[in-house]
Amino acid sequence: MNRAAKAALILSAAAAILLFYAFVAGALLLLGLLLGCELLVTLAAARVGMAGFVAKYMGKDVTLATILVRCFFTGSTATFRLPLEREDAPGLFAILDSLSGELKVAMPRVVFVEMTTGAWVELKGYRSGTGTTKLGVGYDLLAGLSEAEVEAVLAHEMVHAKLIHRGLQLWLKMGFNHAATLTRALSSWVETHRRKNETAGLAGFYLRIADSITRTAARLVSTYSRQEEFAADRGAAAIYGAAAISSALLKLDPIHAKAVRLPWRERVAQLQLEGGFSQWLTSELVVGDSVSSSEERRGVFDRYSTHPILNDRLAALTPDNKPLRPSRPAIQLLTNPDSVAGRLIEEIQRSLEKEERKDFKQMQRWVGRLGRGTAIHPSQLPGGLMFLAGVVWGIAALANDLGAFALLCAIPMAAIGFFLYRLGGYKDRIPLPVPSFTDLQKAWTSTLKITELQAAEKQIEAELKDRMAAEKKPRRKFIMLRAESYTSLQRCDYLRAHVAARLGLAIERKSVECTMALAIASAGLKLGPQTLTLLGRLRQSTAMKSRSTSWGGAWAFLLLGDWFSAEALLVRSLQMTPATTTFQILLAFCQAKRGKLHNASTNARTACDAEPANDDYAKLLINTLLDGGHLRQAHDRLEALRSKAQSDSELAFLFVRLNVLSRRFDEAECWVALLQQESAESDATVRLGGVYELARNYEKATEYYLKAVADGYYPEAFLGLARLAFKRKDFKEAHKYSLSALDTVRSVKSNGRGPLDIFPQTLAQLVALEEVRPDCRAWIATFRNKAPLTAVANRSFMVFAPQQEDAERYLRMIVEAMQPNSQPFSATTLHWEPAPADQQPARPVRPGVQYVLA
Repeated sequence: MNRAAKAALILSAAAAILLFYAFVAGALLLLGLLLGCELLVTLAAARVGMAGFVAKYMGKDVTLATILVRCFFTGSTATFRLPLEREDAPGLFAILDSLSGELKVAMPRVVFVEMTTGAWVELKGYRSGTGTTKLGVGYDLLAGLSEAEVEAVLAHEMVHAKLIHRGLQLWLKMGFNHAATLTRALSSWVETHRRKNETAGLAGFYLRIADSITRTAARLVSTYSRQEEFAADRGAAAIYGAAAISSALLKLDPIHAKAVRLPWRERVAQLQLEGGFSQWLTSELVVGDSVSSSEERRGVFDRYSTHPILNDRLAALTPDNKPLRPSRPAIQLLTNPDSVAGRLIEEIQRSLEKEERKDFKQMQRWVGRLGRGTAIHPSQLPGGLMFLAGVVWGIAALANDLGAFALLCAIPMAAIGFFLYRLGGYKDRIPLPVPSFTDLQKAWTSTLKITELQAAEKQIEAELKDRMAAEKKPRRKFIMLRAESYTSLQRCDYLRAHVAARLGLAIERKSVECTMALAIASAGLKLGPQTLTLLGRLRQSTAMKSRSTSWGGAWAFLLLGDWFSAEALLVRSLQMTPATTTFQILLAFCQAKRGKLHNASTNARTACDAEPANDDYAKLLINTLLDGGHLRQAHDRLEALRSKAQSDSELAFLFVRLNVLSRRFDEAECWVALLQQESAESDATVRLGGVYELARNYEKATEYYLKAVADGYYPEAFLGLARLAFKRKDFKEAHKYSLSALDTVRSVKSNGRGPLDIFPQTLAQLVALEEVRPDCRAWIATFRNKAPLTAVANRSFMVFAPQQEDAERYLRMIVEAMQPNSQPFSATTLHWEPAPADQQPARPVRPGVQYVLA
C-alpha cells in the first residue's frame, strides 16, 4: 500500500471512530430528552395511579443509558506475566541493546516474559519512535525457536516501536474497544428481550447502528494494523535477513498448535518432576527445520484480522543473500530457564488468585440483586409505613417551617422504619435438611429410565394419597406432605420429594417450603424449565435471604449444573451457618467446576480439617490438587489413604491420575489392573481413556475408549474416539464417531453420560471437522411441537451455512444421527429464519450446527 492509500485508510478509520463517538453523544441526548418526557408523564400518571406502568418503560431507558455510559469504562484486564531483570536474560537484553542502537529507539523500559508463543510491544507516547516502550516475549516462543529466529522476532517488535504512530494507534484502539464493548452489551440486552418474546424498543435501533459502525471500524483498523505488520516484517528482514524472519514465521503456528496441547496442570506438575521444565518444554515444542508446503500454509483471508495470513507475509518479503545462521536454542538466552519458569508460574498463580477475588465481588453483586423487585412480606409493612411516615413528616416539617423539633422526630422515625423493614421479610418455619456430601454424590450418579420413573411416580402418588385419606383436615394433609417432601430430600430421593411437594402445593399453592422442595426435586430429575420457574417464584416471595431458601436455591442450581449461582448462594449459606462442613465442601466442588482451583483447594482443606475422617472430602481435595498440578501435595494426601485404595475404586483411580500426571505409566497400569478388579462398571474405562488422552498417551486412550464401547453404549467414549481421530487427521473416522455419540435410541450403560449431556461438545467436534469458509450466514431453525424427537421439540438451533439448503442438510444430519433408522422428518416441523444482523458471522467460520439457543 502506497503512502496516499495508507493516509486515506487512516483517515477512514479515524472517521469511523469519530462517527461512533458522535452516535453515542446523540444517543445519550435522545435518551435524556425521552427520560425527561417520561418523568413528566410519570408525575402526571401518579395522579390516576398509573405511575408504575410508566415507570416500567422509564426503567428500561435508564438501563439503556447506563449501557451507553459504561462502554467508556472498560476496566483493566488481567495480566499473567513476569518482569525480567538484565541478570535473568543477559543474552536477550544484549539483542535488545543492539536493536535499540540500530533502529535509534529507546530501550524498552520493562521486558516481560509470558507463558505464551507470541511477542508484543506496548507503546506510550504520541509520535513515532518516542515515548516509553514495554516489550513482552513468550516463554514458549523461546523454547520453540532458535536464537537467530528470536532475534528476528524481537527486531519485528522493535520496528513497531520505531514506525507506529503511537498516539494515533492508541486512539484508534481505544475507540474500537469502546465500540466493541457497547455492541456486545447492547446485543446481550436485546437477546435477553428476544428470549422473552419482548420488544427491545430503542435498544434494538441503537444496536443496528452500533453493530454497523463497529464492523466498519474493525475492518478499517484491522487493515491499518496489517500494513504495520508488513512494515515490521520488512524492517526485521533488513536487519537480520529474510531467511530469519521467514523461518520464525513458518514455525509460529506449529509451535502454537503444540503448546495448546500442554494443559496448565501439566506445566505446574513438570516443575516438581526431574528433568527440568525448560528441557521438557523444548522437547515438546520442537518442530524441526522442515517448512510446510504452500497448500498446508493456505489460510482464508479475514478482513477483521490484525495480522496478514502467512502466505501473504512470506510473499511480501524481498529475498536477500543473508542465510539463517546456525544458533543455539533461544531458551538459553535465559541464565536459569527453570528458575524463570518457576517464578513465572508463581506470578500467574497470584494473578489467578486476584481474578478469583474479583469473581467473588461479582457474585456478591449478583446475590444483592436477588432482592430487587420482590414482593413485600406482611412483616415488612409496619416498618415500611413507619419509614414513609417519617419521610412525609420530614418533608412537611421542611416545607412548612415546623421547627427543628419536628424534623428531629421525623429522622429517627424514618431510620427506625427502614431498620424494621429490612429486619422483616420471610423467616424459615422449618429448616431445610442438609444431606451429607456422600449422599448428594450418590444421587448425582444414579439414573432411572423414563418408564421406570413413571411407574415409580404412580406408585408413590397412590401411597401418599392413601396416607392423605387418613387425615381429615386439609391442613393436616399439607403438614404430612410437607414433612414427607423434606424427609425425602434428606435421603436425596428426588422422585418421592417431587410427588409429595406437588401434592402439597395442590393444597396450599403459596407454600414456600413445598415450592422449594419441588424446585430441588425437579432439578434432581433434570426438569430444568420447571426448576427455573419455581426458583423464580421462590425468589419473588423470599429473595432467598433466609438460611433455608439460600441453601435450597444453591441445592437446585447444583443439580442443574449452574455452578456460578450455586457458588454464590453457598457463600451466603456458609456465612449464616459457618459450621456446616457440607456447605464448605460443596462450595469447593462448585469452585473446582468453575476452574477456581485456589479457592476450591482452600475450602476443601478447611472441610478436611473439620472432618479429617471423611474420605469423600479428601478425595475432592486430592482431585482439586491434581487438577492444579500440585503433585507433591496430592501424593502426601494419597499416601495416607493407600491402604484404603485396595478396596476403594475412587482412590485407586486417583492413584492412576497421580502416576499418569507424573509420567509413571508402568505404575499407573498396576493401579488400573486393581481398579478394573474392584469396579465392574465400564464407565471407569471411559474415565481412564480421558486420563490418558489428557496425558497425550493417545494409544492407551484409544485402547480404553474402544474397550468401553465394546462393553456398551457410552457416548463419551465415542466422542473421545472422535477427538483422537481428529488429532491424527482421520476426519472420516472422527465424523463417524461424533455421529455415534448422538444416538438417543440406544440405552446408555449405568453411570454413563447420555448423548444430550454432551450434546454441545459433540456439536463442537462436528463443526471442527468442517473447513473454514468466508461466505457463511447464520440461520435459526426452530422445531415446532410435532418434532421428530422430544429432545428437540420447541428448540431453536443456530446454524452457519452459505445457503439455507446447506443449513437444512447440516441440521438433518444431526437429527437423523440422534434417531437412526427412523423415518426422515418432515420439513414442515421446522421454521427457518435468518439470524438477526448482530448475530451474523463477521469473520470466516466453520459451517454446521453451532449451538442450541436458550
